[in-house]
Order: sequence, then C-alpha cells, then structure tokens
Amino acid sequence: VLCSAVIAYDHGIAEERMSLQDCIETALKSQPAIRAARENVRAGQARETQAASPYFPQLTASTGYSESHAPLGGAFGDSTTKSYATSLTLNQTLYDFGKTGNAYDAAKLGTLSTERDAERISQEVVLNVKQSYYALLAAKKLVEVARKTIEQTESHLKQAEAFFRAGSKPRFDVTRAEVEVNNANLGLINAKNGVRIRTIALNNAMGIDPGRSTEIVEALPAVPAVPALEQAQNDALGNRPDMRKMEADIEAARSRVRAEQSNYLPTLSATAAYNWANGTTEMGPFLGTMFKDDVQNSWNAGIMLTLPLF
Repeated sequence: VLCSAVIAYDHGIAEERMSLQDCIETALKSQPAIRAARENVRAGQARETQAASPYFPQLTASTGYSESHAPLGGAFGDSTTKSYATSLTLNQTLYDFGKTGNAYDAAKLGTLSTERDAERISQEVVLNVKQSYYALLAAKKLVEVARKTIEQTESHLKQAEAFFRAGSKPRFDVTRAEVEVNNANLGLINAKNGVRIRTIALNNAMGIDPGRSTEIVEALPAVPAVPALEQAQNDALGNRPDMRKMEADIEAARSRVRAEQSNYLPTLSATAAYNWANGTTEMGPFLGTMFKDDVQNSWNAGIMLTLPLF
C-alpha cells in the first residue's frame, strides 16, 4: 500500500505542468546568478553608508602610559612626569571642499550601476529560460513526429510484406521497408534523448535540480508584434541595462576624480577631548628640595585646518 501511495504521489508530481511564466518566476527566485546580483546591490548600499560616514562625528578612545624628562636648567633641576592617561576624543569634519560629497555621489552611482547590472542579469536569465523552454517544446514535437514516422514506416512494411507474399513485389522492397522502420526507431530514440537534454538545460536555466523531471505546457504563447527597426534601435539604446550601467559607471568615475582632486585642498574640522590622568610630576632639586605634584584630568577643544603639503 505504501509503495502504491509513493507511486501515485510521484505520478501526481510528474503530471504538474509548468507554463512559460511559471518557469520564469521559478528562475527569478532560484537562479544563483540573480541572488549574487542582489547581494552585489546590498554591498553597494553598504558602501554608500561607508562613504557618508565622514558627515558624522568620529569618536575615538585611547589609553597608555607615558614618562617624560625635561631639563629646566640651572638651579631648578629637571622635571620628570610619569602618568597613565585615558582619552576620549570627538572629531567632526566641518568642511572638506567636496571630498566627502563627491565620494558619496560615487558610491551612490556605484550602487545604481550594480542595480542596472542586476537588471541585465535578470533579463539574460529570462531570455535563457525562454530559449530553453521553446527548445524543449520543439524537442517534444520532434518526438511526436518520430512516432508518426514509425507508424508510417510500419504501415509501409506491412504493405511490402503483403505484396511480397502475393508475389507482386520482390524481397528487396521488404528489406528496404525494414531498414526504414529501424531508422525511424533510431530517430525516436534520438528525439527522446533530445527531450532529456533540453529538460536538463531548462532546469539549469531556472536554477533548479538538473535531474528533476520537469513537464511543460505544450502550447505556444501569443507572439508580440515586432516593432519597426528604428523604434527597436531607440528602445534598445534607451532601455538596455548594460548601456545604462555604463552611463552610471562614467558618472561614478567622474565623481571619484573630483573626490581625489579635493585631497589637494584643506580640511576644516572641530575636535574636543577629555583626558583622565593618574601620575606624578617631580621637579628639582631646587635648593636641595624636590617638588612633587599629581597629574590632573584635563580637557581641550579647538578648530583645526589641515592642509596636505606633500
């Protein structure tokens, strides 16, 4: 009973037929090339966030130990400072003459380029699915033709045998009819192998298991009207994603050039820091006496203009 149920279940799966639209939707969900293109778009969006980061404050922390010796000269002796310090620094870029803005524009255009490349990949996947679908449909029709050919050749063989038994035809006609039947059987085998190969090709185009038994709807969809040559050329130049991707790549390169040129210009930034310190400062000997003092916490704030020289 269990075996019968399994056979019935498998038969039910085999009977499910996929239309061209079903195959396209399956490919858009399962094709690894499309998933990789979508991840490239996500990576581009992350690069946008990275490029915009200089617009926001930069917070850094540091800690360490330092020891310094400074000669005071004469009767004052030397100054020695030993301390442990922990600092928290906040830095904000105020103006960088377009460096961050151009870098951000380049990142956005880079994301646009990956989106258009993903669109191109999707269109290529759809094209491959359509070609594989129609190739499988043609292969199935060739199987039908091969079966019809076998029926005709077998009918011719029966006629040749009947004529031979009646003595109106020579043995050679029977032999020739048998050869035609065998050739027709070989043609059917080749046609069935063609169906298997085309099924594997369609499964690969959809991004599913190549060994899956896929059945398709054996019907041709409506053929759209073919536009005029000039209209087709204009549509191709305006809509092809690879052309639009190149346009985005060119604009992104120009933005990167402007961002690199901004490196020759100064950067205006504001900074603030607070320092937690623990240590001592010794001075002397002054008139035979050593002076000691504790290192205190401190803070500082300011505006800085940085200009690259070389």
